[in-house]
Amino acid sequence: SERLVDSEYNEDHSCMSSDGPFCKCMMDFRFLGWIGQGSYGKVAKVQEVATGRFLAAKQVRLPKTIREDYRQLYLSTSREIKIQSYVNHEHVVALMKLKSCRVMRSVYMMQELMDCTLEGLIGERVLHVDDVRTFAYQILSALKYMHSLDVVHRDLTSKNILYSRRNNVVKVSDLGLARVLPKDHLRRVVDVFRLQPDLDVVEADVGSVSVCGGGGTGVSSGVSRKRSAQEEGDEEG
Repeated sequence: SERLVDSEYNEDHSCMSSDGPFCKCMMDFRFLGWIGQGSYGKVAKVQEVATGRFLAAKQVRLPKTIREDYRQLYLSTSREIKIQSYVNHEHVVALMKLKSCRVMRSVYMMQELMDCTLEGLIGERVLHVDDVRTFAYQILSALKYMHSLDVVHRDLTSKNILYSRRNNVVKVSDLGLARVLPKDHLRRVVDVFRLQPDLDVVEADVGSVSVCGGGGTGVSSGVSRKRSAQEEGDEEG
């Protein structure tokens, strides 16, 4: 049967917390506001009551029925959790805790909290060439590590790279489309609009670093924008 027969999956708002939009299973965390939204869920800033530390909580609501059009959501969420639990690198956003509520059919992925996306940072200011070098190195080191585990990201854009102002680092995030490849490695790229479809996905991951976000919103655009500013200054001088 397509419909989930377990009665615990029926909608039951008695499970909702009285002081926030989360389930009671999230009572260990204080809701501080929504900070982002993706295709399948929202991201909130939360504070862990016991430790006081701030985290990002990614909430995914699963549907009542496992129809074909929802199957991808189940698979993507399950795969993201497994891969992010498997990957451990200083420049990949870490999965700190995992919570789930069967009553509300919600999954909460608690991740380290960053300040903004790389896209948002580039929108705020022109990156110094040293920052561009540093960020490119950090992203490539994360990809090298992931590829050594036969994991490819497949959706690397400036929206999926997060930035911390405190220590000036970037980290790869959003592993919903990531895959663990078989040993032969030859798999084709899905996103034909950003990368050539005949590229191997490992090459595509690396190639995405130079064209993150498309349309000049990624790491490489920091160099071109810096040069443009310098050239304008030289012309005026």
